[in-house]
Amino acid sequence: MASGVYFILNKINGKFYIGSTVEDDVREKDHWSSLIREDHSNHHLQHTWDKHKKTFPDAHPSSLFAFWLFEKWSDKKLPKKPKKERQALKDRETECLKKVGFPNHDIGYNMTSEGGSIRDYEHTDESKKLIAENNHKVFAAMTEEEKSERTKKAWKGKTAEERSAHGRASMLKVPPEQRRQNSLNIWKGKSADERKEIAMKGVGRQSKVWGDGRVTHEG
Repeated sequence: MASGVYFILNKINGKFYIGSTVEDDVREKDHWSSLIREDHSNHHLQHTWDKHKKTFPDAHPSSLFAFWLFEKWSDKKLPKKPKKERQALKDRETECLKKVGFPNHDIGYNMTSEGGSIRDYEHTDESKKLIAENNHKVFAAMTEEEKSERTKKAWKGKTAEERSAHGRASMLKVPPEQRRQNSLNIWKGKSADERKEIAMKGVGRQSKVWGDGRVTHEG
């Protein structure tokens, strides 16, 4: 068991993830377990593993990813207090991420240029923009089947109220002017009949997804 900064390397395409830990063997097992449970905090890593699992259903994450401590910290280098030790490792992780140029999905999986858990990170407007761009690249590269499965997985276990609240929250994150432009783009160049068909499909889709008791229109 050792502390330091580690790599998770995709053995097939060479993309990698950088992290830091005070217990390398425990951290490695945590990564593999999260991928197997399909609840890893880094959805780029999770998507890559899910795709690999389809082809090799009996595979273990270690068959696709290699984990190793590329910068092992000696006892002399580590602060004596646990909290300071974790912060020192987090700072070093941040240095490595920025030196490499993360976030950049073309080379790896880290979603920010800051060390530590993605769940605890408060994003700046710039980092949000970069993450959105990287997510768009990942989504655009998916097949329609993969997109459908990802959506189903996102909604799995959610109640109708939770789904509705999520939809409203997502909509409110978009600036009013952008929402207006999005609506205009949907109708742009559409005939009256085409607009009616799109509207009816939308009503039907909402009824199926939200289960709100309205009549479902097929189209």
